Amino acid sequence: PGSGTNLNVTVGIDGQYGVGIGLFSYKAPVVLFVSPNFGNTTGSDTITIRGTNFGVEDPSPSVTIGQTSCQTVNWLSDSSLDCTVAQGAGYALTVQVVNRGQSGSRPNSFSYKAPVVVRISPSSGDTFGGTNTTITGSNFGTQEYSLQNKIGTQVCKSS
Repeated sequence: PGSGTNLNVTVGIDGQYGVGIGLFSYKAPVVLFVSPNFGNTTGSDTITIRGTNFGVEDPSPSVTIGQTSCQTVNWLSDSSLDCTVAQGAGYALTVQVVNRGQSGSRPNSFSYKAPVVVRISPSSGDTFGGTNTTITGSNFGTQEYSLQNKIGTQVCKSS
């Protein structure tokens, strides 16, 4: 058992050795599914990634969701990893597992929860605009993302 890519192959006969440089690679990781496949924008949710070729004997793989690395990755077996999701935003993101130079990914495997609007204050304003409002809710993220707020079909000028 093992993991890695472009490994040397050594053959020894009666005290003499020959080495083939970079001749053997184990199969790359394959991501089959992610559960749950959603999480909060604040992160810290634990997801389980199932697949194959994640390595044996705790090979310390890494996992990214979109462009963001998981906070922690716990190797469970050759077919299972746990990942503590970092804060973020986005939907239909690719989950990628990297193990000793080889990677496998699955597109559209994870989404951060969509924003939830609970209320707006004040709840009315002049028709010519200019009313400063505060929107309250959850899953707005923990940093500045590409925000777009609308009231009806009108895009707010600043967020």
